[in-house]
Amino acid sequence: MIVKELGACQFQNTHMHAAHSAEERIATTLRHAFEDAGNVFVFNDLRLDCGGEAVEIDHLVLHRFGFIVIDSRSIHDSVEIDAVGQWNCFCDGAPRGISSPVGLGRARLDFLRKYLSHHTLSIFGRLFGLQADLAGRAYDLIVAVPDEGRVKSYGDAALPAELCMAGQVAERVRAIIDGYGGLRSVSYEGQPAFWVKDMESICRFLADHDQPFRMGVC
Repeated sequence: MIVKELGACQFQNTHMHAAHSAEERIATTLRHAFEDAGNVFVFNDLRLDCGGEAVEIDHLVLHRFGFIVIDSRSIHDSVEIDAVGQWNCFCDGAPRGISSPVGLGRARLDFLRKYLSHHTLSIFGRLFGLQADLAGRAYDLIVAVPDEGRVKSYGDAALPAELCMAGQVAERVRAIIDGYGGLRSVSYEGQPAFWVKDMESICRFLADHDQPFRMGVC
């Protein structure tokens, strides 16, 4: 189910236009794959604020066992990850260091974990005096790069496991969910699944606390 579609934007520069185009492609892929999936809830372009710190999440998938953050990147040049994990973009043959998309994605994932934990009571309330919690829930990351992008690692080092071609995002999401036992499982290795009402509560909370940019300016 698509809870939030990707909004339209007024672009300030070509870089932001390319970034939005990358997000549009992933949003379309997720819609085609999960629009009718009852136990998968998709948010696009989610912006959350906690104590003055705002984080933008390109795409968020809520499933029975937790959350998947998908960070869509508009990498079209050749990119190499060196021996110490530094990402270098090659433009006209000259290397230029860039921030690691995987590192940035992990930071967003960590923010989401802390944000939801902080607001657990607001999300679930109390039942018989007991407060539900999000302990033990799964938090996974996918960093999607364009199919035409060229990312390679230095020497024989493996590419980060979170990295994924844009055209394979839906397949990767399904693989992650299947790894926890699939959409209909009620538990996995002792880890309980969300009840439908819990997922609906999370969706309502995120929709109510989303803080998109004003005027749709990107």
